Amino acid sequence: MQSRIILASSSASRKKLLTLMGLKFDVIPSLIYEDLDNRKTAEDVARDLAYGKALSVAWRYPDSIVIDADTIVSLGLRKLGKPKDVIDAIKMLKLLNGKEHEVITAVAVLRIEDKLQFIGTKKTIVKLKRYNHQLIETYVSQGDSMDWAGSYNIQSATSMVEYIKGDYDNVVGLPTKMLQGFLEQMGIQGKEVKLTVPVKEYHKEHTTKG
Repeated sequence: MQSRIILASSSASRKKLLTLMGLKFDVIPSLIYEDLDNRKTAEDVARDLAYGKALSVAWRYPDSIVIDADTIVSLGLRKLGKPKDVIDAIKMLKLLNGKEHEVITAVAVLRIEDKLQFIGTKKTIVKLKRYNHQLIETYVSQGDSMDWAGSYNIQSATSMVEYIKGDYDNVVGLPTKMLQGFLEQMGIQGKEVKLTVPVKEYHKEHTTKG
């Protein structure tokens, strides 16, 4: 009998991606506070948060497969999570204005009953265009900043993105190929997800012939 699958996140994008993978699952969000520990790297913070949130739900459902993910935006030594408020969102977007930055998503998959656990991180480079402050404030006023690391949802901010290097679904919030590999090791088959990428991909748009 196949284990019940639980997504420990209320993210609409992650729910959509799991559905596209052909998985049947329940949503039981973790209530863990997302603290960005400045002593750790962005990768370690994302891993710790994804694992901690998945574990907090997995303890209550030991025979279920629990999935969670966490996304951090990294600019140099600075780590950006979700904004605290509108002012914080505007500050983050001004900081990212015209710059390359890393979008790091960690995935944790746990089943307590047989002590199976898989954790990994994926990195995608995103460069935002240089835009004026009025555009930033207009975007934030539309209400699509508050639930996203770095204060932007790439699905609604396509006009603000110059290019990406790496997997688009990772920026959306879930590296599906990595998750598919983890689930296969637990006896679960998921479909390959092929998203339409609405922004320029660096390897396609910025290559030169020698």
